[in-house]
Amino acid sequence: MIADIAATLSGWSIFPGGGSRLVIGERIMFRNIGISLRFVIATILAVFIVLAITLSTTFNYMGGIPQAAEEREMGEIFEIVVSGVESEGRLARAMSALVAGIP
Repeated sequence: MIADIAATLSGWSIFPGGGSRLVIGERIMFRNIGISLRFVIATILAVFIVLAITLSTTFNYMGGIPQAAEEREMGEIFEIVVSGVESEGRLARAMSALVAGIP
């Protein structure tokens, strides 16, 4: 029975053009491409991979620059507010001493 099935399927192929190419692990995708075209495809693929890595690293680094600038700016604003509060505190102490000295 198995011999009959094998004899029936011996001429059958899932690939266009026929033939018995049903071998596990066989690569047919790049079989008809020349070595120079394979090299060009591999080079282009490598360039795209390097470009993607470079751009992602650059964008990641540049994303920290605005955050650092905002932190510096907020620090400067904080210092201005603190000095204003201290100035008002000194003015309040001086006025309280003045009012305390009135008979």
